[in-house]
Amino acid sequence: MTLHAFGPFRLDTQDDLLFRGNEPVALGRRAIALLRALVERPGVVVSKDALITAAWARQTVEESNLTVQIAALRRALSEAPGGDRWIETMPRRGYRFVGPVMSEAQTDAVTAARPVADPLALSTIAYQEAERRQITAMSCELISLKGRASVMGYLEDWREAIEGFQRCVSTTTARHNGFVLRYFGSTVLVIFGYPAAQEDDAEEAIRAGGLGRQKAPRIQAIIERLGDPPDLDWTEGAPREESLDFLLELPGVGRKTAACVLIFTWGIPEIPVDVHIHRVGGRLGLFPEGTSLEKAHDEMMEIVDPADAYELHMNLIRHGRAVCRPKPRCEECALRRMCPWYRAALK
Repeated sequence: MTLHAFGPFRLDTQDDLLFRGNEPVALGRRAIALLRALVERPGVVVSKDALITAAWARQTVEESNLTVQIAALRRALSEAPGGDRWIETMPRRGYRFVGPVMSEAQTDAVTAARPVADPLALSTIAYQEAERRQITAMSCELISLKGRASVMGYLEDWREAIEGFQRCVSTTTARHNGFVLRYFGSTVLVIFGYPAAQEDDAEEAIRAGGLGRQKAPRIQAIIERLGDPPDLDWTEGAPREESLDFLLELPGVGRKTAACVLIFTWGIPEIPVDVHIHRVGGRLGLFPEGTSLEKAHDEMMEIVDPADAYELHMNLIRHGRAVCRPKPRCEECALRRMCPWYRAALK
C-alpha cells in the first residue's frame, strides 16, 4: 500500500480514502479514483480519456461528468491554503497535479494501526433503547480460476457469473435467516443474527429528517420495486434522459429527488430546484414568470454550463436561505443591481 501526502491530506490507496489529518474527507469513489490518477503522476499531464478510464472503467460517459468530479476535488482540497489550485487544467489536453506530493510505502502493521470507520457501525440505526445482539459476519467471494479464459475473456460471461453467484448467496442466506448487508462486485457480505426489520423501522430511521410517516411507505415501495438486491448503479452510465425517466417512475420520486440522485450520487450535471432556488431564480429572471417547479429544472439546465451546475445549485440555495428569503434582505444582496424583482420594487 502507498500513502500519498500533500499538505494536510493523505490519500490511502488501499482503502481509496482521503484523509485530512485523521478525519476522512467526504468524496465519492469517482473523485477518489481521479485524485489517485493525478497524484500518482505529479506534474504530468493526464489526458481526459485516461482520467475517464480511471474513474469510469468500461463505461461511456460524457466529458461533463469529469468536469463535475474535478470541481468536487478542488472544493475538497481548498480546505488547505492554495489547495484549489493544485489541480491544474491544461486546455484541450487534460489535467495535472501541481501540489506538493510525498509518497511512502506502508507496511501492513501501519495500515492496521490506523483507525478506519467501521462500515457496520455506520449502517446501524441508533435507537434510544438499542438492542444488543451477537452477530456472525461472513464474506463470500467468487474466485476466478486461472485458465478459465472462456469466462474471464468475455465481460458478459463474467457479469452473468457474478449475477448468478449473488442470487445463490442471497437465496442460501435467506434460507438460514441471514441478511445480505452489502454487495462488492464479486464479494458479498452476509450477517447472521441481525435483528429482523419491523414495519415502523424505516419511519423511525428517518424521523429526524421530518415527514417520516409519509416518506417511509414510499421508501419501502421503491425498495420493493427495485427488486433484490436493490440496484440503481446502472443509472450512472445510462443516458441521462433514460436514468431520469426511470427515477421519475418510482413511487414518490419527483423531479427534484431524481435530480438530487443524479448530481449528488453520480456527479451527473443537474440543478435540483427546491423552494429556495425557485424563489431566487424567479426573482433574478432565470426562468419565465409563473414557471412551475418541475419546468424550472429544465429551464435552469438550458442556461447553465454543466460544469457549473453543482456550484450554482449550492450557491442559489445558500443565497435563498440567508439573503433572498420570502421577506428578502435586499440591502445585503450583492445581486440587487441586476435583479429585475428589486428594480421593479423600487418603482
